[in-house]
This record gives sequence, C-alpha cells and structure tokens, in this order.
Amino acid sequence: GFLGTVLAPTVFAGLLGVVALLLLIPQRTRRFGIVVLVLLVIVGVPLGTTPVANFVIRPLEDGYTAVEDPKALADSLGEEIRWVVVLGAGHASDSRAAHPGRLGSEALYRLAEGIRLWRALPGARLHLSGWSGPDLVSHAEVVAVAAAARSLGVSEDALALASEDALALASEDALALAPESRDTQEEARAVADRISTEERFLLVTSAVHMDRAIFLFESEGLRPIPAPAYFYSFNLATLVLGDFLPRPENYAKVDAAVHEYLGILWAHIIVIG
Repeated sequence: GFLGTVLAPTVFAGLLGVVALLLLIPQRTRRFGIVVLVLLVIVGVPLGTTPVANFVIRPLEDGYTAVEDPKALADSLGEEIRWVVVLGAGHASDSRAAHPGRLGSEALYRLAEGIRLWRALPGARLHLSGWSGPDLVSHAEVVAVAAAARSLGVSEDALALASEDALALASEDALALAPESRDTQEEARAVADRISTEERFLLVTSAVHMDRAIFLFESEGLRPIPAPAYFYSFNLATLVLGDFLPRPENYAKVDAAVHEYLGILWAHIIVIG
C-alpha cells in the first residue's frame, strides 16, 4: 500500500533528500539540511553494496531451499501432494507483450517453479491467485493465460485460480478465479476455502516473502510446505571490487527486505492482536 511504498528505504531516502535540499535554502536551517544530506550519504552508500544488502535480506531467505524433487518429498511425508499454490506478484496486461512477458520477474519465476513442481506431481493442480491492482485484468487471470500457453504446457484442466468468474471461463472443476485476493492474508483465506486443513501442499512464493506467507497460511489452519521460487541473494564464492560499490539491484534487495520485515510485524499484529 501507500504507507509501505513511502517506508521503502529508497523512497524514504529520496523524500528525505528533497526535504534536506529545501532546508538548504533558508539560512537558519542550512546547517541542519547539510547534516541530513551527509547522513543520507553515510547510510545510503553502504546499503547499496552487495555485502550490506545481503546482510539485510539473508535472514529472511536463508531458512528456505527449493524443493528439488517433490515426488520424493511426498514419499518421505507418506502422503500425496495434490496442490501447488502459487502466490501472486506484479503484472501488466499489455497486449504488446506475449502472455509470459506480461508478468513481473518475480511472478514469472514463481509461475515457472510452480509449473516445474506441478509436472513432477502427476494429478496435482495449480492454484493461482492475485487481484488486478491498478490493472483491468486480475493477476490470477494473467498468470493463468501464461500458464495455459502451449510454450508452458499447462492445460486449463490442471489449473485452479482464485476468482468469481469461473463459470464464465470453464467448468468449476477446471477454473475458479478470485481477483479479490489483494494480499497474502486474503490469498491464504482463498486457499483455505479450497484445500482441506488436513492436506499438505506446496506453497510457491519468493524466498524473502516466505516467512510471512507461512505464518499467515498456518494462521488459517493450513499446512503449507515452503517451495521458494526466487532469491535476491546468492552465496558468492568471492566478492569482487564492484560488489563494494552501490548498485540498483542492492537497493532493491534492501527495499524488499524492509517491506517484508514491516509485513511480518503487521501480520503478527492483525493475527495475534
């Protein structure tokens, strides 16, 4: 939401920088403006380096590893895994782009991982969710069309989406769309309406988002198995000189991490409070 956007470190720093520049204009506040700008540089430059950005985000990602062999996992659990739940991310229903290209990078990673897991589990179904946001088409529908494309090899019969428009698209067993799933909590509730609390299922989302997702899904009485699909940080054998210089991708890591730390705090407040 708006508050989360404003509290993103890059946005907050930008707004603070504008305020600092305005403070330089009047003589009486110039010194304070200089202090703010210096602090922004002292804090902002290190946050853009790979070691510091990874230090911020790794606690959220290090607890999870990809599910390499879901069939072997099901065998080890002694129960069948019949659902692969893929959480929504960004999209734009721009007709200039091919269907997979209308998904944001994280959404595409999640979908690709969901399809990989689904293919390894005969008879399993994909559950896709996500609302439209500022777009005219829900994320669930955009992802479904991308997944059903021949290049990705998923038939509509294998899909389950969260949306009210199911009957307009196919039989209830084939598709169920729900663009009202605006956030992770609502996605968890949509899944709880479809999957039994006794049943284990694979939950596919970005690694940085997994802590919050698992907490919210378990708060609905569900039994998710984490299946991370996208990592911001990687284990690098060595660091090169460029890693100690500020990079846009490192600021993106910090933004994502702070967003999740705030999201986890908010999730505990709304669930426990």
